[in-house]
Amino acid sequence: MATHNLPANDRKISIIITSYNYEKFIRTSIDSVLTQDYPHVELIVVDDCSSDSSREIISSYDDQLTSCFQEVNQGHGAAFNRGFAASTGDLVMFLDADDFLLPNALSTAIEAFEMDTSLCQYRMALVDEQGHRFDVFPKLEVKFDTQQRAENKLLHSGYYQTTVTSGLIYSRQYLTQVLPMPSEDFRQGGDGYLVSLAPLYGPVTSSEIELSGYRQHGANHSSFTNQLVKRAQWRIEHNQMRHKAIIKTAVKQQRAIDDNFYFNDVGLLSEFMCIKLFSESTPLFSQTTHTDLPEQKSTPSRTTIARQALRNLWQENISVANKLILAVWWLSIATLPKKAAQPIYSWKVLASSRPALISRLSKVLRRA
Repeated sequence: MATHNLPANDRKISIIITSYNYEKFIRTSIDSVLTQDYPHVELIVVDDCSSDSSREIISSYDDQLTSCFQEVNQGHGAAFNRGFAASTGDLVMFLDADDFLLPNALSTAIEAFEMDTSLCQYRMALVDEQGHRFDVFPKLEVKFDTQQRAENKLLHSGYYQTTVTSGLIYSRQYLTQVLPMPSEDFRQGGDGYLVSLAPLYGPVTSSEIELSGYRQHGANHSSFTNQLVKRAQWRIEHNQMRHKAIIKTAVKQQRAIDDNFYFNDVGLLSEFMCIKLFSESTPLFSQTTHTDLPEQKSTPSRTTIARQALRNLWQENISVANKLILAVWWLSIATLPKKAAQPIYSWKVLASSRPALISRLSKVLRRA
């Protein structure tokens, strides 16, 4: 049944929880779906060959959900593929097992999902390991890119301002065109593949509704900010895979993309700068770069990276005050000696490392 033919409150949604060794959180995630007040919900849980008690916990809900147990560990992308193949909903949401839906958020989130769009983006409550809220993600001063802006920005820089897995709802019509995804390329970050292609298949919209709790803890991939080089290298390699998928689709659809568009991505340039500051010996690009990606240039200098970032910073969907403080940040990490630039770089990516004065300034800017 086509999504656009159904009233908003009649659309069926498939919630696909993907889990690997999350026995500590999986019950909370499942219960958060089962207790929603929206009546048309299908719950699917994909376990990626967990070695803890996750499977036993999932099996205890067998009469309330569809379980899919992978025989070997295949990663995030393969779990998305398996869950979607088992689903029947007009709308689809992938929910990480360490995250959870906020109470009764689903009904208002679905009502905000506009007809004939490929993807709707939502805010999430940022919570600690115990589930206590301490912030919102993305931060309120960061505005989602939507509609034509999202498409234009994607073709210019290979990304647009969006969010992560548990803050996204997709139309089935869109997903049938791009799934299954190449699972080996996306063993981590399957959401990166899906959001990267969404503007090329239909409008992307957004809502200020808080849909889910996005848990920050020591075991998830998003929290290893104390391992800056490892995180930066993973993100660079992940972006290579995203770019490969974007280029393939753009060629198929005869769309023009900017030459070397990965150098127009301010976030990716930040990862390049991390490598330059903290690990001179680590290459900016993987040695296994795919031949169908644009030719990679030699390693640029800190000054070159910062100059390119400043050139693109003014296109970001943030306030002028935030653009100015980011411009100062880029200039500082590009021109100061490495020992002085390293802590300044960390202030942006790890809030807990900021001096009190910088933290207060950051809060003021969020209100600007």
